[in-house]
Amino acid sequence: MRQQCIVGSLIIGLLFNPPASAKTDDWNSVVSIPLGDTVRVRNSRGTVECTLAAVTDIQLTCRRERRFEQTATTYVIPRQEIIEVRRKTPHRLIVATAIGAAIGAGSISYAANDEANSRAEGALGGLVVGGLVGFFGGLFFDHGQIVYKR
Repeated sequence: MRQQCIVGSLIIGLLFNPPASAKTDDWNSVVSIPLGDTVRVRNSRGTVECTLAAVTDIQLTCRRERRFEQTATTYVIPRQEIIEVRRKTPHRLIVATAIGAAIGAGSISYAANDEANSRAEGALGGLVVGGLVGFFGGLFFDHGQIVYKR
């Protein structure tokens, strides 16, 4: 039973976090990102996280809004200056929280003794702890999928 839980967790993790594609030096993969998606663009001056506005063969244009100040900055970055482009996965925190909650509930429920109440309480506790771990893990460690790297 324990091996089934571990194998199931690995399968779920791979489904929601596929390995990066082998070829990342193709600019067409950047062109194919839907406009409006959040991207992280790294060049020699630093990294900016912004909303994709336009991509041509010679440059990438994105926009970063500051909600509290109600202002926006538009970045026009020449292609030859771009070192790396990552695409942020939509709804990543929700998926990470759900996976963490499911793994936590299943593992703690499995570890609890055979009494029905203990298993239910263990599953509830694991659900909360696993959900929190998944949420904060997704919050701090999600840098996006590498789409382009020079």
